[in-house]
Amino acid sequence: MGTTVLKATFGQCREHHINVLTYQMCVRTLFNSSDRLSYKDIELATKITSSNLKSNNLIEDIFFVNKKFTNPFYKIEVGTVTLEKESESEFEETVQRVEEPHKHTIDAAIVRMMKWERIMEHDKLLVEVTKQLQSWLMPNLLS
Repeated sequence: MGTTVLKATFGQCREHHINVLTYQMCVRTLFNSSDRLSYKDIELATKITSSNLKSNNLIEDIFFVNKKFTNPFYKIEVGTVTLEKESESEFEETVQRVEEPHKHTIDAAIVRMMKWERIMEHDKLLVEVTKQLQSWLMPNLLS
């Protein structure tokens, strides 16, 4: 998706150049003719698909121009936030991918401790391995 620069003047303030995505530009230009727009108004006017437009907006939401907007900068960069919720299986997969590189390091520390002590209680082993790896990892001891 492309980007564009909008020239905007808010009230009596100076002109700003706002760098936005194409969809954001389409929606923002609708406010040239109206101060308040509903989600449905935006959807009908832009013909942007619901999946691209929706993100976290609710159908009942009303959007309006903030007339008190001020910004000391001439150029404004409007970022995008993607807040897609992970499904349970995606979350588990992410946890596995994050923990995988640490698994070998933890296993090596356990082997070193057991070679050193030969016999050790589980609680003491956890404490010693945690001490050894404290600078490398932040282990989740609750799981």
